This record gives sequence, C-alpha cells and structure tokens, in this order.
Amino acid sequence: MTKVDRERMARVAAAAELKGRLVMPGSAQEGRYLWARLRSGEFVSPAPGMYARRAYWDSLDPAARALHLIFGYAERHPCWTFSSFSAALLYGLEVSYSLLDDVHV
Repeated sequence: MTKVDRERMARVAAAAELKGRLVMPGSAQEGRYLWARLRSGEFVSPAPGMYARRAYWDSLDPAARALHLIFGYAERHPCWTFSSFSAALLYGLEVSYSLLDDVHV
C-alpha cells in the first residue's frame, strides 16, 4: 500500500471513530492493509471483518465497545433486530458491564 493509501486509511479510521463506528474494509486491498495493521498491533479486531485502532479501542469503556459492535453488525446485517441487553443499551439504558460480552439478536 502506498503512502497515499495509508493516509487515506488513517482518515477512514478517524472518520469511523468520530461516528462511533468500527472500520470495515471496503475492498480487498483495504482488508489486506487492516490485516497487516492487526498483525503489527496497531489495530484490533473485536469481531471478524471489523477493526479499530488499538489506542482508540483501549480508550472505550465496555458499553461503548458493545455499541460499536452492535452498530457494526447492524451495518453488515440491516435486517437484524437487536434484543435483550443489546437493545437496552441502544435505548440508552444502563446495563451492567458484565452483561455486555455478547451481542443479542
């Protein structure tokens, strides 16, 4: 990946962070770049095909991490309906962090 491509991916990651979203590759080239950054430790992958910069992900509390995952799955599967603790979190209700390990659909 060229320097221009790396800078573009940095902008993509920054834009996703501003929206409270995870980065999902839009092409095979982006997927390879993110996989390489994952292997180097710069990025994390909280779910298959979803990435976040490690420093950003580490700064999030468990509720914010859960919301990022829910929004990622919602983007990938627009027909899914979220339930249980995931739905409660989406409605802004307080949910114990210990109950946020799974996304409920």
